[in-house]
Amino acid sequence: MIISCRLFSDGILTRLFAFSIFIFTSLCIQANAEEPEEIPAEKLDFHYLSEPIGPPIDRFVEQVDKDAEIAIDEQRKKESNPFVARKVVANVLNKHFAEYQEIRRGLITTEDRFRLDLFYFRMAAVYDFPPALDFIFPKWKGAASKWMPIYAARERIDHMRRFKEKPAFPKPIEKILKDMMNSSDVHFSKIAANLLSPFFYDPVGKAFPKFPEGLTTTDGQPLTLERFRGKILLIDFWASWCLPCCRNMSQVIEAYNLFHGRGFEIIGISLDYKREDLEKYCTKNLIMWPQFFDGNGWASQVAVNYGVNSIPTLFLLGSDGTVLAGPNELREKPLKNYLDNILGDVKTIK
Repeated sequence: MIISCRLFSDGILTRLFAFSIFIFTSLCIQANAEEPEEIPAEKLDFHYLSEPIGPPIDRFVEQVDKDAEIAIDEQRKKESNPFVARKVVANVLNKHFAEYQEIRRGLITTEDRFRLDLFYFRMAAVYDFPPALDFIFPKWKGAASKWMPIYAARERIDHMRRFKEKPAFPKPIEKILKDMMNSSDVHFSKIAANLLSPFFYDPVGKAFPKFPEGLTTTDGQPLTLERFRGKILLIDFWASWCLPCCRNMSQVIEAYNLFHGRGFEIIGISLDYKREDLEKYCTKNLIMWPQFFDGNGWASQVAVNYGVNSIPTLFLLGSDGTVLAGPNELREKPLKNYLDNILGDVKTIK
């Protein structure tokens, strides 16, 4: 009897011990799963991370995009209002939120999780869906936790510029950027400060912010606004691999040839990845003005610093450094028309 009681007690203790190990292991696994992840900085390229990545993410992204387009089209039939359009897309994101989380749980690689999160985070930032922003942001640390809100903020700014909306970020994005601005990391602090600056919503009539210090153009000269003080200056964010940039380049070249002798200058900010691609294009097209190049593509230090999310992006500056025309204005009206008004009408050289 004593033996059997001992065996019974030992059996219970053994089972309790095994169960406790199981619970502890499960909690550890859960804790590890919830730990913020990190991704190498070299993989945080916007262009690369936006490329197709295969099922199930591609199918999900396509479906969300399709549902958003349908919702916006249906809303436009009733009224054309960017605020209302934003609300209907937020409803689409809410509808797919549980599916997004389920797909995320099934992804194996950190890189795939980041790509999916980046897509949903950007959509949530542009169309005001804070639950996704609050859910996704804590899941990343290091460079990933910096670049994700930066990319999202740039896209939000581009959207507001296009629809000429009053500047405003969703509260989670605003808080992230303010925390980043007040951080000890000088590089990201400056980027965040620029993204929060009113300049990026409506640059016309405002002084163009100074370029980051210590940079040079491909001719070995410093990349500074002071270098061109007293001139009418076009700042052109572009890349030789960008078809819209190449189409736009013909009018930029024409303007340079017509107005350079009258005090018109250009600085190109190249988002090329290889210097030889930039040099080959410039040589072929007789582009004579200085270029800035750092080989980082969309993560170019200067492009990020000015919130550039699409190219070509152009700013036309007056002789005192004030913006005369920004990206929206130069999309709506040819560059030559502005220069005709500023420097005097000239006939096009055939």
